[in-house]
Amino acid sequence: MTIISKMIWEVISSPLKETKIVVKGKDTIVVKAKANLSGKNLSYVDISKGDLKNANLSHANLYHANLRNANLRNANLRNANLRNANLRNANLRNANLRNADLKGADLTNADIRGTILEEMG
Repeated sequence: MTIISKMIWEVISSPLKETKIVVKGKDTIVVKAKANLSGKNLSYVDISKGDLKNANLSHANLYHANLRNANLRNANLRNANLRNANLRNANLRNANLRNADLKGADLTNADIRGTILEEMG
């Protein structure tokens, strides 16, 4: 896996309910409903206001990612690295955050109703 860090990312949301993550000078990732980004390195990505509803982001590296105002409703973030991520005002309703690393993450005004944070035993 190529490690991309401290690069400039641009996110473009379209009326077709897809989010394009553009790495300047690199490839474009088009994220549609139920996107599978499991295990991807998305550190320092800016997905503010992006629509990642129902996305699979399990085991993804979202270190220092900007997810401010992002729609992560029903997203699978199990075992994701969300250290120092900006999740201000994010919609995390019914998201799966089991074993996610949230150290230093900013969850100010995030909607976490129904969010799964740990294993039920």
